[in-house]
Amino acid sequence: MDPITLSHRVALLGFDPKKGRLIGYSKIAIAGACLAELFLLERLKLDRKGRVEIRGKGRTGQSHLDACLDVIGKGKRALPASRLVSHLAYRAKPDRILFQEFEDRGLVRPEKRRFLGLFPYQVWSERKAEPRLQVLQSIRDCLYGSTKEVDTETSLLISLAKGAQLLTRVVDRKELKKLKPRLESITQGEFLGKAAQEAVQAIQTAAMVASITSATVATTATH
Repeated sequence: MDPITLSHRVALLGFDPKKGRLIGYSKIAIAGACLAELFLLERLKLDRKGRVEIRGKGRTGQSHLDACLDVIGKGKRALPASRLVSHLAYRAKPDRILFQEFEDRGLVRPEKRRFLGLFPYQVWSERKAEPRLQVLQSIRDCLYGSTKEVDTETSLLISLAKGAQLLTRVVDRKELKKLKPRLESITQGEFLGKAAQEAVQAIQTAAMVASITSATVATTATH
């Protein structure tokens, strides 16, 4: 599949072919990837208060990124990255755009199912696993040091995956503990620029908020 962007790679990483959908905080991670890509393309900038603003005009040529720019541009006020990432995930919905693209490329196809035999819902049936497996292998190679030099996009991918708790899609928790020194060297800024770090921190904040909210709702429901 060519070209494949950071957002494509995050979407493939977060996709569970058995469940036919994205898992965990994948939607937030995809929005964070879009944010990072727009910073790297110099289409976004931070103002003096750390809020995200659009830089320049025109389209990027990537539908998922342009959808994010549209949402940011229509906002009543600029938001910090930590708030903007959730805003993009649920308003621009770049995950839906990406999976429509995956369908067009023959990687997945929509499949209708019914919950309890009554309520219809849609999942994605995987048709070609190779692109997804290549993403998993690229992360595995990087974590185990097969790749000494880490490019910015791979560093971002791993950082976003860590923030969204998706690295267990690649290696189990015990292995992640052994790989902690390597993981820290990749995700703590050694290979990342300031703008990219903003996107990663936004993911971590958004995932934390989502986790706390889910826990609160679950606790409330049991009382």
